[in-house]
Amino acid sequence: MNLENGVLVIDSSLDNLQIEEMLEDIKNNIEQINEVIVEPKSIASSALFALLGSIKKTNSNISIPILEHNRDIEGFGNTTFIQKD
Repeated sequence: MNLENGVLVIDSSLDNLQIEEMLEDIKNNIEQINEVIVEPKSIASSALFALLGSIKKTNSNISIPILEHNRDIEGFGNTTFIQKD
């Protein structure tokens, strides 16, 4: 986990186990997170989508650009996310 100046950068190549290992750190630092960036844009595990959704549900003010726009994500194709205004 890389958290600097309120920006959490997550490596998109993480597998399920690595994502699970990040959960406690994210929970402990959720108040310091203002934005979540996923780099690069190729997602290795659908568990990452669950994590991002959980972060957004926990604090809807956190910006997660990969969830904010419909886009073509390598390995998953075109993604569409429902957002509550």
